[in-house]
Amino acid sequence: NVADGTFDTGAHGGAVAITGGTATIEHADFVGNRLTYTNMGLNFGGAVAGYQATMSLNGCVFADNECEGGAAGGALAIYEGQGAATSCTFVHNGASSWGYPQHGGTVYVREGALSLTACIITGAWGRDWEGDPPLPANAAASSLGTITATDCDVWGNGENWTGPLAGQVGHDGNFSVAPCFCDATVGDFHLCADS
Repeated sequence: NVADGTFDTGAHGGAVAITGGTATIEHADFVGNRLTYTNMGLNFGGAVAGYQATMSLNGCVFADNECEGGAAGGALAIYEGQGAATSCTFVHNGASSWGYPQHGGTVYVREGALSLTACIITGAWGRDWEGDPPLPANAAASSLGTITATDCDVWGNGENWTGPLAGQVGHDGNFSVAPCFCDATVGDFHLCADS
């Protein structure tokens, strides 16, 4: 598990940055990671970023991660690569940037592709700059990239099924319903039996 990290030396990936090659991350919790402003242009991925890489994320939890300073993708960002997230939960991740809703409070793809399968995205936030109060933000954003979803619940964000997710709700098993977590107050983001 990767938890409570603050990284301020690079422009991508607050906890993990993958450059080139292939990586698989399974059953990892990324909690409270923060990629800080670096004066290096657009920062990507408050917890995980992939640059010209192929990534597979399975059964991971991304909670309370932040990317600041011209930021995109509070939890996860793909830049000129490919990614797949399966059975991952994204809760309360955000990006601090001017024009915050456009940069994807949770996931961002630039010149690449991301597939989401059986994932939950909720509570995405953004703010114009560090110190401003967080406001609800888009769940996802892209620039010349694609994000496809199957069997996903995208709910409780500033904008749910917009941007690269537009037109996907109600298709391929996608929906927008409040997830019933066992005990989110203590970080237990497993779904209750009746959810």
